[in-house]
Amino acid sequence: MENQAKTKKSQALTRLLKRINRGADPKLLRKEASQLLPSVGPREIATAEQNLINDGFSARLVQQLSAAFVLMGILESQGDNLRNRLPVNHVLRRVMAEHDMLRCFLDDLKDVEHIIQNLPHLSDVSSEFRKLGHIARHLNAMHEHIAREEDVIFPFLKKHGWASLCRSVCSDHVYIKIALSDLIRLIGTFNKRKIDEFKARLNSITKYLCPTIEEHLFQEENVLYPIALEVINDEETKITSTEETMEEAHKLGARTIFFTCNPPSDEMPFVHVFIVPIVGPEIITGSTRLKSGTATKLVLNMLSSISMIKIGKVYDNLMVDVQVWNEKLVDRAKRLISQLGGVDYKKAGELLEASQGNVKAGIVMAKKGVGYAEAVRLLEENDDFLRRVIG
Repeated sequence: MENQAKTKKSQALTRLLKRINRGADPKLLRKEASQLLPSVGPREIATAEQNLINDGFSARLVQQLSAAFVLMGILESQGDNLRNRLPVNHVLRRVMAEHDMLRCFLDDLKDVEHIIQNLPHLSDVSSEFRKLGHIARHLNAMHEHIAREEDVIFPFLKKHGWASLCRSVCSDHVYIKIALSDLIRLIGTFNKRKIDEFKARLNSITKYLCPTIEEHLFQEENVLYPIALEVINDEETKITSTEETMEEAHKLGARTIFFTCNPPSDEMPFVHVFIVPIVGPEIITGSTRLKSGTATKLVLNMLSSISMIKIGKVYDNLMVDVQVWNEKLVDRAKRLISQLGGVDYKKAGELLEASQGNVKAGIVMAKKGVGYAEAVRLLEENDDFLRRVIG
């Protein structure tokens, strides 16, 4: 009897998905979706999806129809705002805050693209181009946001039977990452393009990227996250305290550093290194932006600089992992290849182009007299440490 009931539900959902595809009355579809949604589970949805595929529907279209069904059902039945229902420490709060930031940068991208389209001249040192690069770098950080979703949220959804929905969202992630890469590449090759070509390409990318991400964020917040909130319990996604996180890291064998401007009162056997700058009382009572804030910046700058040295991004006192974004950085890259490779400025330019903008590879090519492929191989063999290759 139970199997017969599930079969009937799958058949009913299959018929509804086909009607969604035909574009039937949206109000009626939303009402039916809200009535059917509480009674179907991941298995019934997967069966209905397979029915559509067997009837000749493409896998991508089937995923979109399933997402539309869930969206219709949730929007019709959900009266309150998802944010208002989230527990304080729920991981979705952080993810949705990142969504808000992404929307701001998308608005900025639209604005600066419109301004650039109306400029008679544009250079890589103009304020508009610099702003475009700034926006693009922040949007490119969406790779980290996507990784957080796929590494933290999706495994729990798959565990609870929503693998199909995750595949649909992951498919969107692929297209978004390709478009972001296109934007970064366009900015990086600005000086090799005619201004009209650059404007046309920027307009094309912006018109695709902005609505694609906006629609994706809407789908996540109105389909994916409500489901996640219902099926994932608080303990699975609870954001732990700093001490709890460090204690767990210690158990896994990680080295831990605890940085604070206030000496801890409790013992912390799970901490390997304490960094406790003594800053004294703040000048303005209750503020931490002066002494503590300044000390934090100094310490983090030292840690990040030391880290860059330890992972091979520095040779002597020179930062050699230069990203050639504009003419100023191209010039710096040429001077680095000239200085460390022992060649003149013109030859350094030729090596920079031959190394596809890889400054380390260009230096190795100059110093060792090898081609690009061999230079890359030597660097890879030596964990990208220039010192180990050229001495």
